[in-house]
Amino acid sequence: MKKFSVGQDVTWSSSSNGSTTAKVGVVVAVIPAGKSPDEATWRLHMPGSPRDHDSYVINVGGTEKRRGKNYWPHVWRLKAVEVAA
Repeated sequence: MKKFSVGQDVTWSSSSNGSTTAKVGVVVAVIPAGKSPDEATWRLHMPGSPRDHDSYVINVGGTEKRRGKNYWPHVWRLKAVEVAA
């Protein structure tokens, strides 16, 4: 299973209503196996069934002045963003 850390940039594709969107965001929380984001931290109001592996909450569009939106994508969809040297 892939491993990511808080602050790491990741990307994934999301599908809804027949269209696919590429999303890029930052890992803001690591959710331990057997927990949902609601159970893992009080700051995240994201209901859902616990997963049997570590998972990650990703923030998209956040800045110092804007919160952005949090997502809880499946780990197999996530890819690390390659940083250009």
